[in-house]
Amino acid sequence: MKEKLEGLITPLNRVDEGVSRVEGWIVVAIMSAMLLVGVAQVVARKFFDTGISFADTFLRQMVPWVGLIGAAIAAQENRNIAIDAVTRILPPIGRLLARLLISLLIFVVCVIFIRAGIEYWRFMGAEAAYRGARLFGIPIWRFHIVYPIAFTLIGFHQAVKFLLDIIGLCTGRYDLVKRADEGGLQTGEEGA
Repeated sequence: MKEKLEGLITPLNRVDEGVSRVEGWIVVAIMSAMLLVGVAQVVARKFFDTGISFADTFLRQMVPWVGLIGAAIAAQENRNIAIDAVTRILPPIGRLLARLLISLLIFVVCVIFIRAGIEYWRFMGAEAAYRGARLFGIPIWRFHIVYPIAFTLIGFHQAVKFLLDIIGLCTGRYDLVKRADEGGLQTGEEGA
């Protein structure tokens, strides 16, 4: 049983890191587009006395995408919640139990926010004021899908941490999920 559980460590970490890598690419792409559009807008206004019609709307709609997907990356890197004053004095099993509780609470909050994000997205789609506004032919309200997507990603990363800590609890390896200042997640080979 112990070997089977330990065999899950590397695949869980690989999937978690792969999802985070894609999140990073998305943030880089959005930030690059935002920078390009922002600079083009400044140049157009300064030198040509005009502007780019979609620039302000585009930048405004992309800010939550960067912030929330960045929060998902922070969750994967274990940089989202740090209550170190208490956990530093706990023995390893106490730190593991505290991490389990925190991961579970974050996951529950993410589920609540996912549901709220879906309801918000549906509400915005139903509002007449938002049905007409468009960006690149896409109704503005559709960009708000980032809320349930981002909280799903954050919840996923927390679920992976929770599973790794459960494996650690069952196998006696309390260091499978480390604090961000200790180098983040460990694979099964490194922690042996």
